[in-house]
Amino acid sequence: MKVLIQWSQAEPKDWQEVDSASWALLPSKSEPVGGETIDNSLGWVTAINIQGCVYKGFDHYAVEDLSLGRCRLICWNDDPVDWPGNERHAIIHTFAPLQPDSLLGNAINTKQTREVFATGTARTRLLTNAPTDTFSAWSKFIPPAAALIRHGIWLSDLLFAAHTAMRSRIGWRERPWTDHLAVDEVDVNGRLLSQRSKDRWQKAQGTITYYCRDTYRAAAYELFVEHEDALETSTATATTETVEVPLDTTEKVWAFTSDTNTPNSSDWPNGSYRIQYDVTVIDSGVRIDNTLFSRIIADGTSVLESAQDLTDVTTTGLAIRSATWNPAAGSSSDRFAVRVSGTNFNTMMGDPATITLELNTVDSFADGPWTAGGRTTKNTRAFPLGMDIGAGMWVHG
Repeated sequence: MKVLIQWSQAEPKDWQEVDSASWALLPSKSEPVGGETIDNSLGWVTAINIQGCVYKGFDHYAVEDLSLGRCRLICWNDDPVDWPGNERHAIIHTFAPLQPDSLLGNAINTKQTREVFATGTARTRLLTNAPTDTFSAWSKFIPPAAALIRHGIWLSDLLFAAHTAMRSRIGWRERPWTDHLAVDEVDVNGRLLSQRSKDRWQKAQGTITYYCRDTYRAAAYELFVEHEDALETSTATATTETVEVPLDTTEKVWAFTSDTNTPNSSDWPNGSYRIQYDVTVIDSGVRIDNTLFSRIIADGTSVLESAQDLTDVTTTGLAIRSATWNPAAGSSSDRFAVRVSGTNFNTMMGDPATITLELNTVDSFADGPWTAGGRTTKNTRAFPLGMDIGAGMWVHG
């Protein structure tokens, strides 16, 4: 598995690409105790990127090479001053090569799992209402072999910002992680092609699909949204959009809203309302933790009714979130909206944590059980295949 590493240096550089099998051979420096000089020699780590998942600001890092092209990234904080007992935590993130995802119509996707070790206030901060990560007590964490451990080092705000500015935003679809795929799965630059265009997607219950676009559309119904974007029935040139969530904060990061008089239905059907995220890059200290589906008034100023999915998103790739919902009858001028919230659960690192979505493509969409032409069927069966769990929850690992 390819691993991107950014070293801590007096003159920061972009990522260096290495292989997980050779991790133990990389330069190493002793664990910092204070007073060290940061020069341009290699050995201390500022950040790691695997499949667009960026880990930065940890005390320690390790990569274990696994069978079948997989690897395991282990990061933890245990400095007794910065991270007293109840704040210590570790994340073990396991990555498999990109492969068909049976939950998404065999779309080529990431296959990642995360296990979090934390107790006390750290566990409270990291645990969500509907986590996709596995949680264990800090006492259960066993550090990896010493030969695999590389240490982080404290950087001044100015030097940390300089490192951040040098890092390219390389996401999960890019060549470092697509070399094993057939040539017809990637473009001339080795980038994974859209999957829905190959008829690989989890089919909708209805026939109206909106694509998440970076086109501005005012979301007056939601105050203080970082990006006010559009839901359209056509795509555009692919682009990415990044949100920054400040330290120890929850923010409304995206609002996607349909145009006036769409979906043009006065009685929205009972069924599954969905969005598929294409999370290109995500920092380890942030998550999407609330996806809210809303019926809004025609002028876009208020929410009439809504349903939510609290299942979080902490990894990259394609991920569906949905709510099984039976909205009340309304007006044919009511509009469809999806609002996304993100939380930065870091308490130490001063820079914002970021999430990047790819937009304007067929892989970034929202839909509901409406049928084209305004036909509706009340009390229809919820989204098939038995993938809804609980009240409107959809889990994609």
